Amino acid sequence: MNRRPATRSARAASALALALAAACGGAPAEAPRRPDVVLVVVDTLRADRLSCYDYPRETSPVLDGLAEEGVLFRDVTAQWPWTLPSMVTIFQGRYLTNYRDRLDESAPSLTELFKDAGYRTIGIVANCAVDDGQGFTRGFDHFDVNDCWEDEDKKVEVNRDIRAIRELLQDPVREALATDERGERPPLFLYLHAYDPHSPYSPHAEFDDVLPRDQVPAVQPEGWWQATLAERGGTPPRPNQGWARQLADLTEERARYDQEVRWFDEGLGEILSDLERFGIDEDAVYAFVADHGEGLWEHVTSDSDESLRELAPRKFFYQLHGGNGYQQVMATPFVMWGGGLPTGLRVDAPVENIDLIPTLLDLTAIEAPPGLHGRSLLPLFDGDTPEDWREFVHCYGSHHISLRHVESGWKLILPHGARSEALGKVPELYNVIDDPLERRDRAADEPERLSWLVAECGAWMDAYPTASTMKGKMSELNAEAREKLAEKLRALGYTELETGASND
Repeated sequence: MNRRPATRSARAASALALALAAACGGAPAEAPRRPDVVLVVVDTLRADRLSCYDYPRETSPVLDGLAEEGVLFRDVTAQWPWTLPSMVTIFQGRYLTNYRDRLDESAPSLTELFKDAGYRTIGIVANCAVDDGQGFTRGFDHFDVNDCWEDEDKKVEVNRDIRAIRELLQDPVREALATDERGERPPLFLYLHAYDPHSPYSPHAEFDDVLPRDQVPAVQPEGWWQATLAERGGTPPRPNQGWARQLADLTEERARYDQEVRWFDEGLGEILSDLERFGIDEDAVYAFVADHGEGLWEHVTSDSDESLRELAPRKFFYQLHGGNGYQQVMATPFVMWGGGLPTGLRVDAPVENIDLIPTLLDLTAIEAPPGLHGRSLLPLFDGDTPEDWREFVHCYGSHHISLRHVESGWKLILPHGARSEALGKVPELYNVIDDPLERRDRAADEPERLSWLVAECGAWMDAYPTASTMKGKMSELNAEAREKLAEKLRALGYTELETGASND
């Protein structure tokens, strides 16, 4: 990949000048062609498993290089810890304070904003839940999503990996980049949504040398698995054997996750080389985000103490993402490059996935619609944080709401919903600066701080009310379509713990 210049290119600078002029009530007589935009969304990718985010293993050499060519945001929060609600926030730039698994028809999507600005729009998606039924095809000239079902028994076929995405984008991208008799074409908005490294985690033997599966870092602190099982778990089927064999299996799974990340990273490099060869030049703006992270068995499953004593380690510790509010499921990567963006910039200021839309609109001189909750990140590109920058970051989930005060590091995990109520869950309080693994619940020790954050969480929810698409709204939706979605989610391995939706 060619390294991008350290200063903004002429076209990107012109787009920014156009945006500034429009904000001041004027505009240049003739606007330049807006830059191409490539958005890469990765399903289930934790920031802390990438080498560019200080993970000690070389999981992401391609992305590491791209971060050196552009801007890496170090403190990023996804707005929901499972795909559909998270993608709603990414595509509409709004907080959710209630369950919502489809785009709001009363608000424009990111794609529609680009389409209305004259862009050709292409989406290639590996996650079969992100489809027309949930409104994600709106504004696309070409949208290709994986089909969940391979036969009448509704078994999930092998999900597309990054190589399949590479193959499927070839023809539509070449067609979109075709020029007219004057050698001109509209700008392109390309959305790629990869499924790797979503579970099940496949091994990739070609990476055994650089990512040996027997050398994956242990869950910290050392011995935490064994100590937690001894304190809260049940008796192994064979007491003289213990849980060692099953814990070894979980270690292998964690190692496979790393290899899946590397598999995606290598495929991303191949796709970017293709795009450059097809004619997308260095003025294009690239954005890389993830919808949520992954638990990887680093916290105990949210269940009753009685139920936990009946569970083997694989279920006793939490693997997936929608069922808790810890950093592993909500701290995600965000990298931007191209378009004349600064090179090698590391931004420590807190950002959220809802900031993606206003930032891309700012970089392409497209007027932002009313009602966006995110902020353009351009003010951070000078290396300084504005005084009025974000004080809190937020993640709303099916069973927990998370809110963190950035400066102090105090973080609230507030249980809500019928399941948490039935389990008698209580608020948790951590200081993620002193305790980044969220091992020491301080709620009992810090009642005033707990009350403060509970009040702040309530104020945030009051400020951003969301119409739900859950059971109470069923009469407003197509029941058959809702059941089809529920079947997809169950077939993909999701349970009520992840989605918050019971079988009905």
